[in-house]
Amino acid sequence: MMNETDMTNDPEINIAAVRVLNRVLRVLCRSLPMYLEEARPWSAGDGQQIFAALANLRADHRSLAQRVAQTIVACGGSPDAGAFPTRFAAFNDVSLEYLLREIIERLQSDIEFLQRELSSGPMAPEARILTDEVLGNLQGHKEMLESLAAEMRRWP
Repeated sequence: MMNETDMTNDPEINIAAVRVLNRVLRVLCRSLPMYLEEARPWSAGDGQQIFAALANLRADHRSLAQRVAQTIVACGGSPDAGAFPTRFAAFNDVSLEYLLREIIERLQSDIEFLQRELSSGPMAPEARILTDEVLGNLQGHKEMLESLAAEMRRWP
C-alpha cells in the first residue's frame, strides 16, 4: 500500500498524475462490462465462458479502480469516475455475441488511450506503474475475449 510520502514532492507532477489517474478510473469504472453487470444479455449459444470472463474482467476493474482511487488521494486529488456514457443504453437489448465484439473494440480503444497517456509526459512514479498495470490487465482481458470470440464463431 502506498502512503503520501511515496508520491513526488512536485505538485505539478501530482496534478498531472491526478488528471491521468481520474481518466484511468473512468476507463475502469465506466466500461461497458461494468455497465452490463446488472444485465444478462441473451445468447444464441452457450455463453457461460464469456459470462465468466466478463465477471473476471469486472472483478479486476473493481480491484484496480480501488487502487487507482487510493493513489489519486495520495496525490492530493479527489477520485472522479464520472458517469456511464448515455450511449450504453443502446446495448440493453442486444445479444452477447454483439456485445462481445463491442467490448473487444472498446478494450482496444482503452488500451490505445492508456498507451498515449503513458507517453504523454512526466507522471508520479507510482501513478505510472499503476497505469502500466491497468494497461497490461486490459491487454490480457482483450486477448482472452478475442480467444472466446474465435471459439464462439464455431458455435452451431
